[in-house]
Amino acid sequence: MISLVKVRPQLIPTDEVALVEEALKRHPAGSNYRVAVKNTQIIIYEAVGPDVDQILALFGKSIPLRPGAVEQLKAQFDRTRQFTPVMRFILVDRDKRAYVAERWSYSGSIDDWIDINRSGKISKLASQLIPTLGTDEFFELDGLT
Repeated sequence: MISLVKVRPQLIPTDEVALVEEALKRHPAGSNYRVAVKNTQIIIYEAVGPDVDQILALFGKSIPLRPGAVEQLKAQFDRTRQFTPVMRFILVDRDKRAYVAERWSYSGSIDDWIDINRSGKISKLASQLIPTLGTDEFFELDGLT
């Protein structure tokens, strides 16, 4: 089977994606997040469920593990973890390189992206908003401020 796809220009340069990835590396739980680029969006995904360290902490020393088992478990988890979108930055002005930020709403009445009333350069947005991931402050980003 052959599939043809139209080549589209890259609207988000790699250096802007790198700014988001660097901000995630500084996040205490940065390994729980992934970044994807789709058209005019930089999307951050969060891992669903506990990681290997959290699971092992539940069992303490009650499970004897052979040398290298933890690393194998982590590698397996990395291959099979599921991720869900939590935040995105949308390029709204290509000339000024301006973005708007949105977060996923978990409210019962709204399961969709909501505008959080933040816009500007990706460097500013990433440094301000990525530290809120996984915190109560993230859920306070509601666009009403």
